[in-house]
Amino acid sequence: MNDRKRVPFITILLAWGALALPAAAQESAADESEADDEGGIEEVVVTGFRSSLMSSIQSKRNADSIVEVITAEDIGGLPDFSIADSLSRVAGITTTRSGGQASDIQIRGLGDEFVFATMKGREQVSPHLRRTIEFNQYPSELINRVTINKTPKASLIEGGVAGTVDLDIVNPLDNRQKRRLAASLRRTFNDRAADVYGSDESGYRLTLSWQEKLLDDTLGLSLGYSRLSQPSATVQFHADTPGRARDIYPVTEDEIYAPQTIQFYQIGGLEVRDAYIGSMQIQPDDRLSIQGDVFYTEFSTDTSRDGVSLQGSASYSIANPRLVDGNYLVGAQFYDGTNIFVVAGDTSDDDDVLSSGLNVEWTEGTWSVAFDYSHSSASGFQADGYHYANVYRQCTAEDPVCTRTGYTRENGQVHWQGDGLKLPNIAFSERLDDFDTLRMTQYGKYPRLSEDKVSAGKIDFEIDLDRGIVEVLRFGVRSSWRNYTYGRQVFQYGPGSGYVHDVDMPITASTGDVVCWGGDYSHFPCFISFDAEAILRQAVGERRVLQCDPQAVYNCEADQLGPDGRPLPRSTATIARWGLNNRSAWSVRQRGDVSEDVLAYYVEVDIALEVMARALSGNVGVRMVGTDQASVGIYDVFGDPALNAAQICDDDGRCRTNFAYVGFGDQYSKAFPSLNLTYELTADDYLRFGAARVMSRPPINRLSSDQPVDGGGGNFIDDSTASEGYVTFNFSNTNSPFLRPFEAVQVDFSFEHYFGDAGLFAVAAYHKDIKSFIQELSVPEFDFRANGFVIPETYEAVVLDEESGGAVVTPVEVRDGSYTFAINNKEGGYIQGVELSWTQTLDAWLPDYLGGFGFNASVAFVDSEITVDNPFSQSPSPTFPYPGLADRSGNLTVFYERGGLEARLGANYQSAKVSSFGVAFAKDTVFDEEIKIDAQISYAFDNGIDILLQAYNLTDEPNRSYWGEEYLTGYVQNFGREIYLGLDYSF
Repeated sequence: MNDRKRVPFITILLAWGALALPAAAQESAADESEADDEGGIEEVVVTGFRSSLMSSIQSKRNADSIVEVITAEDIGGLPDFSIADSLSRVAGITTTRSGGQASDIQIRGLGDEFVFATMKGREQVSPHLRRTIEFNQYPSELINRVTINKTPKASLIEGGVAGTVDLDIVNPLDNRQKRRLAASLRRTFNDRAADVYGSDESGYRLTLSWQEKLLDDTLGLSLGYSRLSQPSATVQFHADTPGRARDIYPVTEDEIYAPQTIQFYQIGGLEVRDAYIGSMQIQPDDRLSIQGDVFYTEFSTDTSRDGVSLQGSASYSIANPRLVDGNYLVGAQFYDGTNIFVVAGDTSDDDDVLSSGLNVEWTEGTWSVAFDYSHSSASGFQADGYHYANVYRQCTAEDPVCTRTGYTRENGQVHWQGDGLKLPNIAFSERLDDFDTLRMTQYGKYPRLSEDKVSAGKIDFEIDLDRGIVEVLRFGVRSSWRNYTYGRQVFQYGPGSGYVHDVDMPITASTGDVVCWGGDYSHFPCFISFDAEAILRQAVGERRVLQCDPQAVYNCEADQLGPDGRPLPRSTATIARWGLNNRSAWSVRQRGDVSEDVLAYYVEVDIALEVMARALSGNVGVRMVGTDQASVGIYDVFGDPALNAAQICDDDGRCRTNFAYVGFGDQYSKAFPSLNLTYELTADDYLRFGAARVMSRPPINRLSSDQPVDGGGGNFIDDSTASEGYVTFNFSNTNSPFLRPFEAVQVDFSFEHYFGDAGLFAVAAYHKDIKSFIQELSVPEFDFRANGFVIPETYEAVVLDEESGGAVVTPVEVRDGSYTFAINNKEGGYIQGVELSWTQTLDAWLPDYLGGFGFNASVAFVDSEITVDNPFSQSPSPTFPYPGLADRSGNLTVFYERGGLEARLGANYQSAKVSSFGVAFAKDTVFDEEIKIDAQISYAFDNGIDILLQAYNLTDEPNRSYWGEEYLTGYVQNFGREIYLGLDYSF
């Protein structure tokens, strides 16, 4: 494979433009100078990226704790898809790319579940199974300011061990102008989309905003709207965690491990985001201030996932193995039992997030009181579709197994040669693009529904005391009420989904297209992308989607048969259903209902004194937090009335009596002291110190007693071995309302040197002593009966009757399976690191003709002794660093600004780090180091019009992962370059 990166024309254009700008700017600057001399102008108002950097520096300088601040132009300084991209340029913050854009952030080596986010100081919720907000829901165009609190204060809401990110929208009365209208339009282009089936190359972004001050500047109004409609394009190779190979030639007594799944996909779709903000501010005098704010966003994606999957590859017969370190398969020929699927997957995701609040503040002399009420809600509907086809041929008399349509599955061969973090070579003996041999064997839709909402009220008092070293006293109380619900739905068709009476369906030129590969992936084999919805409609029309087996009606329930004694049609609706012999019971049982009530109160004082003739200031306080959390789940009690067995019905009206609703809960109270000090060494040198006890609550879905299959809580029967005469009973309570927060004691130091108004150099060091964190453990073949679990001796399982070819129900033995649980590990550990940042304008360092240059740079180093288990436990690296921890990261933005011309070139680097990938069965994997480069050139005219050209991910940096060792490939994927051509107008 050729590893040289393609350098497109746009990259050359941007680089040339950056070099040409200083010379081009001189004439404009000279013209401005002449105009200034003639007009006698005495004041120049600095705007743009440079001004926003200086504003951020000034905010950092005035802060009473260790913070990072980014402001409006800084946020929009590069082609940011969302606020997550803006945050990625802050020292100590790294991101995880999903679909090409930054989605989750990590702060100081801790993953997104330890990052607490607020909007105007108010708690926010997420539409997707967790406590951390979806940062890609928040367009950078509508966010006015972001503050990253790296050290806490008692007056801040608890919840961020890594840090607290506060998003702020504009306060209309702070606007310098009476009225301001602004519009922005960007046309987008993705150069990878041409290589992805079903993906368009272009899209757009539109932003409109209005701000107005009325009634002698006592009433302020603002409205904003942002729309994003742009394609997503991903080409991906994936090898799953290795498993023990069962049949390998030449025969060896060594344990050989091979990937359990090998697959490659083209993933394309459309992302649409509509976001709205509104704010009203009333300030009739200096005593009363009233402000109401609302933020609302709708985010939807429709994505297709087309490609090929070799599933269960570790269990195939394997020849010509190529091994690394004696035990790890990185190349081979697979044959005999191969399970080759052509996949036509799809995902539709519809989310909405609402954040609203009302704040009333009254000031009287030396004291003030503020009341704040807020509500945040989010809902998510994600429907994952997994549709599979296999290569078949018509049966002959010699074939031992034939489908009911007269076909038998072809047993092909696969030749695979892995290449570590590069793309592998792979070839198939059978064609995957032949309409005569490919047939759909499984259709599956698996929606997830979630809703999360929190309401909160708080009251804060502030008194200016000015007594001794105590300047200000603050105290207050906050109460919040949160509820999270979660549900599943399902519809399945086809013999591959467990409904053995369903039949495979043909794929024709009217229901499929031949798809090939381009670019670096062009050596992958062509395949057919098929329309699974159309094929399912065909199966319904041919009366093939039935409630039970027409060849074994003796196993049908009475209400599954019509008056003629034939099975009735099966509903194709995606609903929660028990399914055939409870085969889909997980869709009913995976229901989460969590309530969380919190009462917190705090006391905080600002202090100021002199030490060695220098000012020492800061704050000290304590926050007391009481929590009441509870959850309700569905458990299998095998119909025992003593265990409250109840009739529970699915969405199809079918009921079962062997389950029970079970509720659990927990209460606890904790104190969180904090101290922040700032010592002014000189007028431009500050030494800061922070110490605090901090916490992060478990992800909200982890408090739920649900998800018996997806790795959550509950007991379940694994019937995958039913054909061998037994099933296993398993129990998991990795999700539990008894889980307590992740806690740490942290100490922070920071030295800051300010170059007047020209820049800042800062060094920060921190140490987090982890006191408690959540850890998962598993015990295989656990003796459940000896430990008081009630489990039956036999289980009615559905197996295939070899004589009739139909399904039969037969009792099989129940054996002990695994017991998986989560605990609050109190052994602890540490996370520590150092951050350096330097922002500088270079006017004083360079000749006048080079004036306008500057840079913003940072590097961060993180270390920790905390590890997690590698999902591939037999790896030479059995443990991973703590998820989210990149031991090195850095950012560099070089900018030029003069005479209306601006140019910026930014690079973002992060070393390898562990992050989970996937939603349904996410696993931790090591993502390799990467450098992402963005650029922008713009020109601002005097009439308020700006034109700009932006590029995102200029080098099409691949996203790669591995299972502990680089030769054990995880993911290799590319997202393409995003090019933006835009126009801004304001007046």
